[in-house]
Amino acid sequence: MITVKEILIDTSSSMGETLPGNKIKMDLAKEILIDKILPYISSADKVGIRLFGGSCNMVGGLQNIPNANFRKLRDFILNDIPAPRGSTPLALAITTAVDNLKLEPNAEREIYLVTDGEETCGGNVKDAADYAASNGISCKIHIISIGVITEEAIKQFEYITARTGGKNISIGTKSTSKASIDKELSFLLETNLDSFCDAIDREFIDNNEHYRNIEIKSIRDFVQYKNSEVNFIPGINGATCQKLLIVEFYNDDSGLSNLIEALQHVEACELKNKEVLILMNKWDNDYYSHYFKSWVKQFKKKGVERVCMKLDGFKSYKEL
Repeated sequence: MITVKEILIDTSSSMGETLPGNKIKMDLAKEILIDKILPYISSADKVGIRLFGGSCNMVGGLQNIPNANFRKLRDFILNDIPAPRGSTPLALAITTAVDNLKLEPNAEREIYLVTDGEETCGGNVKDAADYAASNGISCKIHIISIGVITEEAIKQFEYITARTGGKNISIGTKSTSKASIDKELSFLLETNLDSFCDAIDREFIDNNEHYRNIEIKSIRDFVQYKNSEVNFIPGINGATCQKLLIVEFYNDDSGLSNLIEALQHVEACELKNKEVLILMNKWDNDYYSHYFKSWVKQFKKKGVERVCMKLDGFKSYKEL
């Protein structure tokens, strides 16, 4: 499935206000987009950027960047965002973005909305969110709100993300230090099973020769090279418990030991490991389908929501 994402950037006048640490809201928005959001969505087939703000009908044209070309995306963010001014046509911005994304059939669609406040032009935010969530579109909207926001903004953002299945992140309310921003963004940017498998399929498998030339010959090497926020058994001990736990099962003996260690890891992480991906180099449907049933039950008893396997060298994954 292709992935299409659109970044909506609020350019209303309040985005020119100062945050703790004397950082301008718009400057912080640019920093997190370039340093955090763009690298996170770099495996998307298409990424678009759209500006909104100013007059109440001011929603900019789409800057569509094929293959998530990082340089072009960065250059646009650095050079083409005007000085903040005017109002916040939030509902119109969402509807405009969804109208564009729904033109991509059979695609995974997401919007990353960077803003500091609620709708100020009389638009109906609930209707816009309902439209994004409607059958045939199913577009997730993730909101990154900057600075202290009003009660009305809180209500609007909570409705949008709950309705569309997106994440609602607040940054820069008390501090704009790197450590503080990294912590606040961690919930949005955690690696999950789908995004990890997508990165393997699009980068590692499709560019296998390139990675071999720089001594990256396995998925474990790739994980270390990319500094992926995952837990990996054996051999990579994450500093913290992550959402995704990856387990190697390359032969029955070592694989069994790794599965036992994985169960212990999940228990120690106290429900933070929500997904388990088992890496394999062979698959016998008659044997392994039965073999893993008891393991899946044990993982789910400990709070894991999904257990999947991925076969080396092949794209996609199989849910167990």
